[in-house]
Amino acid sequence: FQRGETRLMLPFRHLALADGPVMLATVDRELPRWCRTNGKSLQAPVHTHFLYGKFVLNWTGAPARWAFPRLEGIPVVNAVVERESQRMMREVFTSGRFPLAFAPEGQVTYHQFHVFDFTPGASSLARLTHRDLRRLERSHTRIEILPIALAYSYGERAPDILKEAVTRIAGLTSTPLGRDFH
Repeated sequence: FQRGETRLMLPFRHLALADGPVMLATVDRELPRWCRTNGKSLQAPVHTHFLYGKFVLNWTGAPARWAFPRLEGIPVVNAVVERESQRMMREVFTSGRFPLAFAPEGQVTYHQFHVFDFTPGASSLARLTHRDLRRLERSHTRIEILPIALAYSYGERAPDILKEAVTRIAGLTSTPLGRDFH
């Protein structure tokens, strides 16, 4: 990608609200750290464009409304082909300085540990980009799609910590725990 030989799409399953920031931190911080540790070269800066629901900014507050556009995010309306966001995605995907990361299924799914089925919108974006690259006389440029599965783990003690927290809350609120809890 950094040599301009490929265009890179990073679709990921959206299973929690933190997924976008996790993907951004993975690319911006963890990838360079991994490359240094493993003797791989990487051009700086490393970043990714990402898609976000246009209406997310209605409930996320002022910090997100300020940050998302400055992080080069692209606002989209889920399940709708919108000309402006489509143009921005295709422009970033054909000529952008950074890869494009997005959650094609468009909403939190709560499924983790596996890669999702490819969606028609993501497939169409790849196909349209391929056509755009041919029109730009860059048919030698490949489109690489690297699906990413996210998973969150809270450690081996997570069940014990959860049981302890629920027991404390039950005690503080005088709520009896059912027989099935233990």
